[in-house]
Amino acid sequence: MRISHKWKQGKSSLERANRNEHLEVRDPNGHTTHLQQIEATKAKRTLGVWQSACGDETTQKNLLIQKIQTWGDKTSIKSLTKYEARTAIKQTIGRTIWYPLAAMALSKNECTEVQKVMKKETIGKMGVV
Repeated sequence: MRISHKWKQGKSSLERANRNEHLEVRDPNGHTTHLQQIEATKAKRTLGVWQSACGDETTQKNLLIQKIQTWGDKTSIKSLTKYEARTAIKQTIGRTIWYPLAAMALSKNECTEVQKVMKKETIGKMGVV
């Protein structure tokens, strides 16, 4: 998508995608690839992280929460010792969410929302409470 800003009453906003405009990119071998136009508010997966041009992180945040909950459901089925649970948290779900979190710009409320789910799914398994 071509990112274009428009000014209205002294504030910048992103213009809507122009479906009639054809965008293309040329790779190092000279081959041309046509790019799909999408809205600035629509998230697209790039380098393993869902992001939108407008900076909305809702899609990726919701995916992280879903992954944490799925992990919690799957690990509840098995009887893990506290040590096994700590290892599993560090080596599986911890590593799964670490990469996307580093690429995101979450608000304090969004961080709290993800952290709340993470604590709910992990603290008891580790034997902290």
